[in-house]
Amino acid sequence: MAVIGFVFSALQLWHEARRDALDTLDYINQQLAQSTRATLIKHETILRVVGEEMVRAGAMEKPERGRAIIEDMHRTDPGMVAFGLVRPDGQLLIASGVPAGRPLPNLMDEPQASDSFLEALGSHRLVTGHAYRMELFDAWVIPIRKAIRNSAGETVAVMAAGYRISGGTTTWSDLDLPDDVGAALVREDGFFQYMQFIRGGEVSSDRLAEVYGGPAGKPIIDLINDQGGEQGVLDLARGYSDENLLVAYRHLPEYDIYTLAAIPKQHILNEFLVDLTPPGALISIYLILASFAYRHAVRTQREHERRLTHLAHHDALTGLPNRTLMRDRLDQAIKAAQRADEHVALLFIDLDRFKEINDTHGHARGDALLKVVANRLREAVRPNDTVARLGGDEFLIVLPGIQEHGLVESVVERITRQLNQPVTIDHVDHRVSTSIGVAFYPDDAGDGDEILRHGDMALFEAKERGRACHAYFDAGLNARAQRQKSVRDALAEAIAHRELSVVYQPQLSAKAGQVVGVEALVRWHSPALGPVSPAEFIPLAEENGLIEELGRFVLQRAMSDIQRVNRRCGTRLGLSVNISARQILGEQLSADVAEALASSGMLGQDLILELTESVLIRAFENVTDELLNLRGMGVGIAIDDFGTGYSSLSYLNRLPVTELKIDRSFVRDIDRDPDDRGLISSIINLGQGQGLRLVAEGVETAEQAALLRQMDCDLLQGFHFAQPLAVDALIEYIGVDTRTQA
Repeated sequence: MAVIGFVFSALQLWHEARRDALDTLDYINQQLAQSTRATLIKHETILRVVGEEMVRAGAMEKPERGRAIIEDMHRTDPGMVAFGLVRPDGQLLIASGVPAGRPLPNLMDEPQASDSFLEALGSHRLVTGHAYRMELFDAWVIPIRKAIRNSAGETVAVMAAGYRISGGTTTWSDLDLPDDVGAALVREDGFFQYMQFIRGGEVSSDRLAEVYGGPAGKPIIDLINDQGGEQGVLDLARGYSDENLLVAYRHLPEYDIYTLAAIPKQHILNEFLVDLTPPGALISIYLILASFAYRHAVRTQREHERRLTHLAHHDALTGLPNRTLMRDRLDQAIKAAQRADEHVALLFIDLDRFKEINDTHGHARGDALLKVVANRLREAVRPNDTVARLGGDEFLIVLPGIQEHGLVESVVERITRQLNQPVTIDHVDHRVSTSIGVAFYPDDAGDGDEILRHGDMALFEAKERGRACHAYFDAGLNARAQRQKSVRDALAEAIAHRELSVVYQPQLSAKAGQVVGVEALVRWHSPALGPVSPAEFIPLAEENGLIEELGRFVLQRAMSDIQRVNRRCGTRLGLSVNISARQILGEQLSADVAEALASSGMLGQDLILELTESVLIRAFENVTDELLNLRGMGVGIAIDDFGTGYSSLSYLNRLPVTELKIDRSFVRDIDRDPDDRGLISSIINLGQGQGLRLVAEGVETAEQAALLRQMDCDLLQGFHFAQPLAVDALIEYIGVDTRTQA
C-alpha cells in the first residue's frame, strides 16, 4: 500500500507540475497576445495620424517639412527603429534618424520590403511584413505599413515603420518572462516575426538570420493546422526545436499571426523531481509522513493557484487590475448598460513625461510614484468603478452605470486635481500632469474593442493638444461641443448688446509707404467666456442665422470709425470688410451697404467688400447680380486669400472684381522659397493684366516688403507695419492732422 501510495502521490505531483506549467504558459501567452494586439492597434492609429499630418504639412513635395513631426514621434517611441514616409511608387522620401541628403531606398527594389508595401497600398488596415535586417539602421525589424488616403479614398502615401527586434530597446523588451520560458510571434506562412529566446542572452547574427531569414516556424504552423482551434497546446519533440518543448499558442486572425509561449519539458521534470526528492530518498519516512505531506501539498497548491489567479488578473507593482481583469469588467459593464439603458465611460490616463522621472531619478523612484498615482486614482472614483494599470505609465478607468455625462466631467476634474498635487518621495517633490482620453458606450462605440480603440484615440488627441488636458472622442458629447454650446448661447446676446468690437489693420502703399486703407476685423471679448476667436464664433453665427446681423454691425461700426479717423487725420482711407457666403447669398446685403454708406457719409468708392474664392465659385450664378448692384454704388469687390482656391481666369473676366488679396501662405516664405516668389509674381502679372489692384497679406519682415515692392505690388498689409488696432490707436498710428484741431 505504501508503494501504491507513493506512486499515486508521484503521479499527482507530476500532473500538478504539468498543470502549473500550462497555467503559466497560458497566462504569458494571453499577456503576449493582448500586448501585441494593443501595440499594433496603437501604431496603426499613430501611423495614420502622423501620415495625414505630414501630407498636410507638404512633406510629399518637400520631405523636410515633415522632419520635426517624424523625429519627435521617433523620440517618443524607442521601441521603433524608425518612421518613414513613402510615395505610392515605393520611394522612401524621409526617415527618422537619417539626415537630409542621404540617399534613401525604393521599397519596391527591396525584396524583403516590396511584398508588404504592395499589400499596404491596397489595404485599409495595418500591414506587417516579414522580419528582416534593415541595413540602413543595422537592426532586425518587423516592418509595418499603413496607407494614407485622401478624401476620395485614393492612396497618396504610405507611412512605414519598423519594430526593433534585436539589440537595445525593443517593442517587447519589457515582456517579463520567468526563467526557462520563451515567447515568439510567428506568421501563418511560418516566418517568425519575433522571438525571445529561452535563457536569452546575446544572440549571434547568424542565429538571428537562421530564425528570421526563412520559414523556420513552418513545422509548428503545420502542427497547429493539424490540431485546429484558435488556441491550444503542442508537445514539440526534439527536431522541431533544440529541445523538447511544451508550447501554448493563440491566434490573432486580424494580423495573420500566432503568439507562442514555450517551456522545456526538462524544466517541468526538474520541478517534479525537486518535489519528489524527499519521499524518494527515504521511502519509509515518506510513508510515515505521507498524510502530513499530502495536506501540505494541497495547501501549497491552493496558495499557488490563488497566487497565479491574482497574478493573472492584477498588476504586480500597484495591485490594480491588469488589462485582463479590466477587459472582463468592461464587458460586464457593457452588458449591464444594455439591460439598464445606461452608459459606460472609459478613461485612458497617461502621465505626461513620466520617462523623464525614470531617466533622472531612477526606476525605483518612478515605481514609488506610480504607486502613489494608483492610490490617488482609487480615491478619485466610486467603489464600483475599476481602476486598472495597462503598463508603464498608462492607466484606465471603467465607469459603469453612467446616466449623466456631467458625472464623467466631474470625475476627470477630480482626477486632475488629485494628480496635480505634489508627490514627495525621499524628501523630493515631484509634480506630474496627465493627459486623459474619454470615450462612451454606446455613444462612441458598439462593443468593448471599439471603445478601447476610441478611448486610445482620444488620449492621443489630448497629447496632441499639448498634454496636461483631456479630450473626448469626437461623438458630439465632448469639450468642443460644450464650448460651442456656450459660444452659441452667448453669441446672440453679445451681438444685441454690442459686446463685439472692430479693429483695423493698416494697408500701406508699397511705393509711398503711407497708410491708404484698412481691413476691418471683428473681435469678441465675452465677460463669461473671455476672448473668443473669430474662427470659432463666425462659423457659429452662420449656422445660427446671426451672420447678417453681425455683418450689419461690422459695416456700420467700421464706416463710422473710419469716417472719424478721416476727420481727425485729414485722410481718405479705403475700408475693406469681409463678407460671408450667407450674406452675399441673402437679399439684404445691398440694402445694408446702402444704409451704412448713407448714415456714415462714406463714399461707395472707399468701400471694398472681400469674398473668398470658394464663395464666388460655389455660388457663381447667384452672386453675379448682387455684385453688379454693389459695383453700381461704386463699391469695390476683392477676392480674399487669392491663390489658395480655384484661381481661374474665367471668373475674373466674368465677375466685377477690382482687387486681389495675395494669401499670407505665399508671402511667408517669399524671401526663402523661389517657388513662392514665382507664384506671387505670376499673380501680380495676372492682376495687372486684368487692371486689378494687388494687396499682399501677412507681410512680417522688411525683406518681404522689399521684394513685394520690386514686384510692383500695390498695397502691403501685415505685422511688419502694424497689428490690428482699435480706432483710437489707429488715429495715433496715422497721426492727427493739426488742421482739424481748429
